[in-house]
Amino acid sequence: MSRTFQSAFSRYFTDFVKLRRVAGLDYSSQEALLQKFDKYLLRTGRDDILSFDDVQNFFEVEHSEKSFGQKCRMYQVIRHFYDYLAVFFPQQPHLPIGEYRRSKNRPVPRIFTEEELALLLKESKRISRHNEIRNKTLHAAISLAVACGLRRSEIANLRLQDVDLNEHSLFINQTKFGKSRIIPIGEDLCEILRDYITFRRQHYSLVTTEKIFITMHKTGLSGSWLYQSFRELLYKLGMAAKDGKNAHLHDLRHTFAVRTISHWYRAGKDVQSLLPALASYMGHEHYSNTAYYFTMTAELLGIVVDNFDSVWESEVLNEED
Repeated sequence: MSRTFQSAFSRYFTDFVKLRRVAGLDYSSQEALLQKFDKYLLRTGRDDILSFDDVQNFFEVEHSEKSFGQKCRMYQVIRHFYDYLAVFFPQQPHLPIGEYRRSKNRPVPRIFTEEELALLLKESKRISRHNEIRNKTLHAAISLAVACGLRRSEIANLRLQDVDLNEHSLFINQTKFGKSRIIPIGEDLCEILRDYITFRRQHYSLVTTEKIFITMHKTGLSGSWLYQSFRELLYKLGMAAKDGKNAHLHDLRHTFAVRTISHWYRAGKDVQSLLPALASYMGHEHYSNTAYYFTMTAELLGIVVDNFDSVWESEVLNEED
């Protein structure tokens, strides 16, 4: 629902929200927050340069009951608006980035090696001795995670209508952040999906779910099924834990990102200029989210760089054929 801004900054609030939506964001919850901030500015009579104190007072007066984590999320939205204002008013200060920052303490994801990826793809084809559809589903799902860096939910919710094998593309519909996107895929992955769709139509023609992937129970693939099956595969291969840390399907997404960035570095590309393209491909809300992988690349360069070039040209692509 469209909201009306009424303070002296109403035009800038309105245009800022429109700009964020043009970028493909839903931005409904952020707009609701900005409307509250706008009402606060109207009530306090603010019509000049905004400051950090304005945000502090807004939190204390309007949102004292909110947790620190909630205030951190709110602060980032308002900080981006301040950045937008600064384009029109050079004297408008930017909000300090270091304030209201949550301690992320993210565990370092596991970056799979060339040999591990090849083994995962190979053994996923025979996770079950009796259910061929389970083998094909897990293999195709892992192939998508490895080749495209898709999220678990994106794989589970992929529909038959989302796959265009003629155009070599996938339509990723309304996933995290409410964004949809079209991503290109290679011929090897097309062949895997083509084989899967053919097998499904031949042996499971009566299954009516619109999801492309199904289970041995003749139902659409769920994220929990994919999670459990991938964990089972890791245990089977002795890859369930490394240095006391469990691996997860999402680590394949991290692996995809780090390998891509490492490849660009080795090819002498301008990685900073290419980062927005990677952010769009992976469905990140902002390319700064993708910049997180720069840290990972620096920490894990020894694992990744030495084996990137050969991974798709050797065992991985051979196993996918």
